[in-house]
Amino acid sequence: MNENGARLKILVLTSTFPRWEDDTCPVFVADLCRSLATTMDVTVLAPGAHRAKSLEAWDGFTVRRFRYAWPSRAQLLANGAILPNIQRNRWLLAQVPLFVLCELWAAWRLMRRERFDIIHAHWAIPQGLVASLLKRRFGVPVVITTHGGDIYALRDGAALIAKRFALRTSDRVTAVSSALKAEVVALGIDERRVDVLPMGVDTSRFTPDASSPQLRAMLNPAGPVLLFVGRLVEKKGARYAIKAMPEIAAAHPDARLLVIGDGPERRMLEELVRAFGVERNVAFLGAVPNRDLPAYYASSDVFVGPSVVEENGDTESFGVVYAEAMASGCAVVATDVGGVSDVTGNGEFARMVPQRDCDAIARTVCALLSDREVHTAARARGIRAMRERFDHMRIHRSYADIIERLAA
Repeated sequence: MNENGARLKILVLTSTFPRWEDDTCPVFVADLCRSLATTMDVTVLAPGAHRAKSLEAWDGFTVRRFRYAWPSRAQLLANGAILPNIQRNRWLLAQVPLFVLCELWAAWRLMRRERFDIIHAHWAIPQGLVASLLKRRFGVPVVITTHGGDIYALRDGAALIAKRFALRTSDRVTAVSSALKAEVVALGIDERRVDVLPMGVDTSRFTPDASSPQLRAMLNPAGPVLLFVGRLVEKKGARYAIKAMPEIAAAHPDARLLVIGDGPERRMLEELVRAFGVERNVAFLGAVPNRDLPAYYASSDVFVGPSVVEENGDTESFGVVYAEAMASGCAVVATDVGGVSDVTGNGEFARMVPQRDCDAIARTVCALLSDREVHTAARARGIRAMRERFDHMRIHRSYADIIERLAA
């Protein structure tokens, strides 16, 4: 409640938000807003996209979308994660100033029309920068949630100045992992203003009960199913899972790696599969709608997450896919980079291997597939840990507490 006894009104700024019901865009911001909307009035401001509605209701909260390019091109910069899009096409940098100005103008108009009690910005830039500018004009408190690419990358020039300004001007900062918090503090932010809060996992959806015998039979009826889920970009490390497949296939000829996701590396990865002669053992499924992901996780045996640190420093900030896989009953093989150790409990709930070590990936996967007792124990530890530590309702309650304290 605000000072007048009414429900708190919160404006959420984000650049990653589903554009329509069966979108493949990550849903963690939408899930958080859905939970907050049970006790608050939530309005989300997200970038417009071709075919996306400019105004609509989502499970108890309002979504508004601002236009920053021609309708046929509106999905270019913010079609998924902004940073990987720019890395793939440097010409998209030209859209960034227009994107920021259009978001600022749309948010400013909303702030004038409605009296919001607080602004929650996802990503330090550009949303955190916009929120900090609005704070100076309207005097409302600001929470910035950092997700990784906004902190790990963009380490110099105007981007560094902008994110330092945004973080220092905000009232509270949340980081999705302890490793990311350390990076935020290194930028000169008082660690007492920084909380570690991941996005959380809906363990009622991501559960072993989502397993589908029909899907399993379609994917690989003859042998074990390995799974990779993520954008096909460098930091996700899909190439190392593929390079490990010859050794895995030598021990388990019927093993099959399913690659879910799309991105600029897809053609290179498909060529890599042919070069290593594992066409029979690797299948590219492309992007899968969010509603279908639980069944894929729960119908797989081992999740392989070979994330790496890119040359520019960008890496896995938390790794929601690891948590989703463990909650679904997958044994997980992960690399110890960024915030992944927060999810895996420093290896307590998953098998950890060095980044870019294809031999270690192959040995660890084979060990899990060869020993049913070990595999079952790994699955049980992961399921229990995700329910106890990362269930989204527990996490979302912590976000609500921070917002309510600041608004008060």
